Amino acid sequence: NAPPKGKFDHPTPAERVGEGKKDAGSGSGGMVTVHGDMLEGGGQILRNSVAYAALLGVHLTIDQIRKRRSRPGLRAQHLIGIQLAASIKGATLEGDDLNSTQITFKPPETSIEAKDEYLGDCKTAGSVCLLVQTALPVLIFQDKKTCLTLRGGTNAIKAPMVEYMSQILLPFLKKHADIHTEAIIEKRGLYPKGGGKVRLLTNPVTEKIKAFHVLERGDLVNVTGEAVVCGKLPEKLAQAMASAAEKHVRFYLKSSGIDEKGIDIKIVSKKEQHPHSTGAFIILKATTSTGCQLASSSICERGQKAETVGHRAAQQLVVEW
Repeated sequence: NAPPKGKFDHPTPAERVGEGKKDAGSGSGGMVTVHGDMLEGGGQILRNSVAYAALLGVHLTIDQIRKRRSRPGLRAQHLIGIQLAASIKGATLEGDDLNSTQITFKPPETSIEAKDEYLGDCKTAGSVCLLVQTALPVLIFQDKKTCLTLRGGTNAIKAPMVEYMSQILLPFLKKHADIHTEAIIEKRGLYPKGGGKVRLLTNPVTEKIKAFHVLERGDLVNVTGEAVVCGKLPEKLAQAMASAAEKHVRFYLKSSGIDEKGIDIKIVSKKEQHPHSTGAFIILKATTSTGCQLASSSICERGQKAETVGHRAAQQLVVEW
């Protein structure tokens, strides 16, 4: 029986993806069409599809890109991400322009030699972490170590923060999948100016990605966090974010009947000097007895109270666990 339609009332992903007809001279993986309005209809479909196509040598067309967003089509971050994947593999692109709603990714007929260094520059506050989602799966299957320099937003709205990548994602991949990658944050780039710089150092996967099972969440052991203000903002705003976040975490533990005596809670505040960026954000991390790590973050947008930002981050973390 067909599954019930969800709130978007459209076909399942399997119904929307082409079966992959063979196309001689366009890589070894055949041809596939992906419809970008599937599920939430955002940029994740684009990022994942292009990464898979680059790895598998698939001739890929994606239409209706980001159709369910208020501004459909390619933004700068999406554009740079797919161009980066294409450059790594020596593929060609059609339709890779700002606001384009359809692109075609054509793999090369023969593989090209891997480079030592690559560059992905959003030239905006577009998230460098979202660039990594497209580039990292491709880079780890190169036959040599690489350095990817990323420029753009390190702490952007509606995207993972660079601290999440460096403190949660990459350590998880190293521990559980034996993927060794390091992120070096050379300059922070905040919304709306961007201007950040991160170097991603990757090591090749020798054979295949290690399988892993993480099925038991465990009990909460500690909650740590960092509230940061940059530029012209006073440090007291960071202190207010940290205080509000800790207050909400403790309230949740008490209301849930969890004894907080055995749980270490430490949320610190600090001020960073960034002459080109002014802003504030907070990131929280929870660790469990089985080694699981959960995280949340929040950025202080114009007109928002610091306490609201801290409370929002804590609330998101509570939902995670």
